[in-house]
Amino acid sequence: MAEDEPLTEAEAFATDLLKQLPEDRRRRFIDGPDGAYVETLLGHWRPRDEQCPPAGDWRVWLLLAGYSEPTQDVVPSSVALFVADWEGNQLQYPSPRTNYLLQSAGIANTSFWADTNVTVASAAGTDPTGNNNALFLAETAVNGLHDVTQAPASVPTSTAVTVSIYLKANQRSIAELLLTGHDGTVTSAYFTLSGAGSVAAGDGTPLATAIVAMASGWYRCSLTQNSGSGSTTLRVNIRPSLSGSDGGTYQGVAGDGIYLWGAQLEAAPGPTSYIPTGNTSLTTTDYTLVADANWGLTYGVEFADAPAQDAVVSANFNYTWPCRFDDDSAEFSNFMFNFWELKKIGFTTMKVV
Repeated sequence: MAEDEPLTEAEAFATDLLKQLPEDRRRRFIDGPDGAYVETLLGHWRPRDEQCPPAGDWRVWLLLAGYSEPTQDVVPSSVALFVADWEGNQLQYPSPRTNYLLQSAGIANTSFWADTNVTVASAAGTDPTGNNNALFLAETAVNGLHDVTQAPASVPTSTAVTVSIYLKANQRSIAELLLTGHDGTVTSAYFTLSGAGSVAAGDGTPLATAIVAMASGWYRCSLTQNSGSGSTTLRVNIRPSLSGSDGGTYQGVAGDGIYLWGAQLEAAPGPTSYIPTGNTSLTTTDYTLVADANWGLTYGVEFADAPAQDAVVSANFNYTWPCRFDDDSAEFSNFMFNFWELKKIGFTTMKVV
């Protein structure tokens, strides 16, 4: 080839590639037997015409390719599961939840709940579930504090905890929830049990408060606060209120009060579905995902307790489509330096039994 004869595109491409190689590897190509390496570079590794850059000073072009090794790994699906029943549409949890309050629907039991200037009657009406288990908290005719309280054990320190209870107005239509943390910090809020329900500030600054109107005049009221760390015993107080700012201290009227049911204290940033307790705290896991032992593929949900009759179960979820590759190996072609292509791969969907 004459010295002034321009290089072909293939020769120019090969020259650029050779310049990028270390000296010892470049020598192997140039000094290889019968120029075999150079022929390979100019032939098998030469880009096709449509892969060459356009005329001009272009030095970059886009290469689109895919690569995968045959695999049988399956990623389990994720699920956001809901059950709509008397509580509303409640998110279910695959991790443990604990209600630390004892006798959560047995607030009349003075072995677990201490009362001050009130009496609590059982079976006083229809509770939120439709059963005759509502409680009625009635004042005594005392000018002083009116409340019920419990100091549950084993509540985690330095974490968000939420106290919640179902309340219904009678002669009193305002109630106060108060939480004293392990560090002695006191937070409270006042809940108005009428209309859509409303919340007013009490002591301290809770992390969150909420009131949700339920059926038949019931409301679920909740207050969230950091449990703190220290020597103080964490305590929950539930109080009727006359003015919405009295801390439960006022001149009581014998027999006046509010309905209540279903108290809960949990380590959570908000109230979750109700966990009834007896003489001990109760931990529950709402559901577990059922997976195939061989494939690790999630194919079902197992509830810890069956949803109530007529409850609606719904879910938001991701799913995988199990399949297998038709071949155990795949042939790749080296069509350019450091670039490979796979022209065909086949797979078949599978049924996991």
